Amino acid sequence: GAIAQNYDLILGLAMDTEMFVGLANEFPDQKFASPSEIFLETLPENLIAYQIDVHESSFLVGLIVGSLTQTKTVGAVVGGDAPGLNQFYYGYKQGVLEVCPDCEVLVSYLGFDFSNPTLGLETALGLYDQGADIIYQVAGRSGEGVLEAAAQRDLYAIGVDSNQDDIQPGHVIVSSLKKVESTTFDPIKLVVDGTFTGGFQKRGLKEGFAGLSWDEGSTTFEEQGPPELTAKIPEIKALVEEY
Repeated sequence: GAIAQNYDLILGLAMDTEMFVGLANEFPDQKFASPSEIFLETLPENLIAYQIDVHESSFLVGLIVGSLTQTKTVGAVVGGDAPGLNQFYYGYKQGVLEVCPDCEVLVSYLGFDFSNPTLGLETALGLYDQGADIIYQVAGRSGEGVLEAAAQRDLYAIGVDSNQDDIQPGHVIVSSLKKVESTTFDPIKLVVDGTFTGGFQKRGLKEGFAGLSWDEGSTTFEEQGPPELTAKIPEIKALVEEY
């Protein structure tokens, strides 16, 4: 239907990758854009997709976690063992070790089960049992269980993709943001400017496509977290600014 309307641009939100790329190949004169990530090697010349440098914001999360951990053991619950997801984990691990070289960073993978909060909960409890006091969740809806586990154990977690600081207030320290509004606006701007060319577009912190919930004014943890941790937040914010 949308193709018949002869629109300047068609945005595919959360569409099946194979089907969307197939449409782009079938209608080479129609411009397409995918605000969500597409995990392919190449794209048709009339299709834009975004590769967000999530390792950059994940590194900042690591700096925060490495500065706040009291057990020097922290964790990550990751939806699956794949390059796009490990980008979050390795950026995070690098950030933790930057400020806490003797910290241990544990990781558990969920076998690409992104819609199972119970699995996320049980996996996070296992990491907390191993001594982790803060866990970064990179697991879609399954990650909601990680945040719940933090509240159950009176420990801490990190949100992902959107601002999740208010889901378990006082237990979610900060959220790493991937800004879908930017990947929606950007291709429209490229069409309007006449600079649209297909392929993967790399964007990150500098371009405003990734960031932290703190940057957007979230103070939930500062207001509801324990004083021994919240007292360190101004100093940690200054550290994050340096990077």
